[in-house]
Amino acid sequence: MSTQLYALIKRSSKYHDQHDGKEPFPIEISDWDLAYPIRGNNNNYRFADLNLYVKQSGWEKPDSTRVQYTPIGAGKTVLL
Repeated sequence: MSTQLYALIKRSSKYHDQHDGKEPFPIEISDWDLAYPIRGNNNNYRFADLNLYVKQSGWEKPDSTRVQYTPIGAGKTVLL
């Protein structure tokens, strides 16, 4: 199984209104558009516009409303 990458659009991004920001959306990184290499949320984004996350595998959810994500490049875990 491959790593599942997710993202939230940064509040500082001009694209912030394209997503509700409640839950990270799945993304793919492509090499066909070097300016906007991240595909997700039916759009293409730059790395500068997104906070990236990895979905934790094998983690038991304590309730049905929270999923655990680990930010890429940070040591903290985020529950959303």
